[in-house]
Amino acid sequence: MTTADPEPFKTLVQQRCGLSFDSRTENKLASAVDKRMHETNISSAALYLARLDQDQNEFQALINLLTINETYFFREPEQLRMVIESLVPQRLAVRESTQKVRLLSAGCSSGEEVYTLLMALWEVYDVRTPDWFEVIGGDIDTNILERAQAAVFGEFSFRGMDLARRQRFFDPISPGRFKIKEWLAPHASFHPLNLLSQTSNFSPFDVILYRNVSIYFDAPIRERILRHLATLLKPDGYLITGSSEIIGNDLGVLPLIEENGLFYFANRPLPPPAAPSLQLVAKPVRASQPPPVSSRPPPAQKQPPTLEQPPPPTVQPSAPALETLMAEQRFDEALLAIDAELARTPQAGHALLLKSYVLLERRQFAAARTLAQQVVEQDSWSLDGWMLLGLIAKWENDSETATAAFKRVVYIQPDCWPAHYYLADLYHAADESQLAQRAWRVVTRLLENSPVRPSGLRLAILEPPAPTVRYLCRHRLGDA
Repeated sequence: MTTADPEPFKTLVQQRCGLSFDSRTENKLASAVDKRMHETNISSAALYLARLDQDQNEFQALINLLTINETYFFREPEQLRMVIESLVPQRLAVRESTQKVRLLSAGCSSGEEVYTLLMALWEVYDVRTPDWFEVIGGDIDTNILERAQAAVFGEFSFRGMDLARRQRFFDPISPGRFKIKEWLAPHASFHPLNLLSQTSNFSPFDVILYRNVSIYFDAPIRERILRHLATLLKPDGYLITGSSEIIGNDLGVLPLIEENGLFYFANRPLPPPAAPSLQLVAKPVRASQPPPVSSRPPPAQKQPPTLEQPPPPTVQPSAPALETLMAEQRFDEALLAIDAELARTPQAGHALLLKSYVLLERRQFAAARTLAQQVVEQDSWSLDGWMLLGLIAKWENDSETATAAFKRVVYIQPDCWPAHYYLADLYHAADESQLAQRAWRVVTRLLENSPVRPSGLRLAILEPPAPTVRYLCRHRLGDA
């Protein structure tokens, strides 16, 4: 499309199915339009645009060239465990005896997520699975749906799946090619699904997985899609987005729920404005909407002074000087200044964090935890508070609590490389090698440039040395 104006094509595609194009992805649209114009023997961009507007089959052929189909089995396994072990049993408990629990993979691509759900359900419910569950995949790309229905996959689709599962659920059909076993394949169904269009072909679902799809849409389109998906959910049904997409989809459509450090949306009324809850965490919504109970509370009319503000000349060292004392481990001197500040303003968050760190260094874990917890009760978005709670739990060998705290840090600030690093360490200690390697790769990517990408932490003492962390992660990955 070197001579045609791309804007009308971009507008049409976005209006019909929500896909957005920027300077990086515009070439893909151009190539797809050129290919279809050549195959339809249309030389005029204006005539082809008119054809797209009138011919749904031709529009579908173009869309099939634009979708991105990158997926694999058992992607984001922690979320899958939450669905199978927690959310599905809840839906089973409230279903009518003649009803099946219905699960939808929205934007299912070549079907790996649909078959993953079936395999995971079969591992728990065995032969009762077809009687109790219905698993459906929907995607706008009709070509990819045909591939999903064929149920034949290459090696690349198995990079998140162990050999035992492959042998149980797949038959080899040629070198590097595997087909879902005949007794399992018929229990998956696939249907065209435009996430922007209301459809009567989908009756309500108990669980919808909408993972690693919304990254292709801008915020207004994401909100429209969420409202559409909400109409496809049963009351109290669940919507699962990808781990990295939670913040981008917290748009005030459905309340956000936390469960053991993982997050999902529930089809329930948004709660009225109230005090923040540590069980519900969501980013603030636009002012035109009533903030959910999970929104960050508005600032008090008068904030107490902290050590980051210019101190009175006769009181304690300035914040930078205090941080220097901390970095040099002159904790006795630092503690005197911190206690002086807390005597004047007991709720000073910065001082509470610093004292919590000092107590952590002295192995006074209970006291350190009390102070850090006080900080996150004041501000559930305190990155440093959750980081300290994670470090305290880690030093106490409470890996479950530590993991949940570091996940909360990553939820608040996805680029917080120290939290990813500590998560990798915990996964490695628990022999969860795939999760550990994924976290090491994240840290390596975040630290690959100089200067180092900011972690978002206010307390520099909470950051391990970046060069050391980079080396260790590369060494773990075999790149050192």
